[in-house]
Amino acid sequence: MTADALPPELRSRIEVSGECWIWIGEIRKSDGRPIFKKAYAYRLTYESLRGPIPDGLVLHHRTCKRKRCVNPWHTAAITQGDHMREHGFGGDANVGQALKT
Repeated sequence: MTADALPPELRSRIEVSGECWIWIGEIRKSDGRPIFKKAYAYRLTYESLRGPIPDGLVLHHRTCKRKRCVNPWHTAAITQGDHMREHGFGGDANVGQALKT
């Protein structure tokens, strides 16, 4: 599937660059992540083209590691513990919460 399959309000904020879909819409100042109407844009593109994110899982950028990439095939739905291990925090889900405060 291509970015053209997305709803127009999302597609109009994406610039395709090779395999990455770069978000050119609003960026959240606190962490540099792409947002659309207070939701993470990569979650919206994932759910639009791949379906709901399974309960208890989070999205992790595995393919390109680019914060502004919203290509749903560059993310994987994984547990929070696995997500924390990917970022070098040993898998303790509470560490991520502690970092937010």
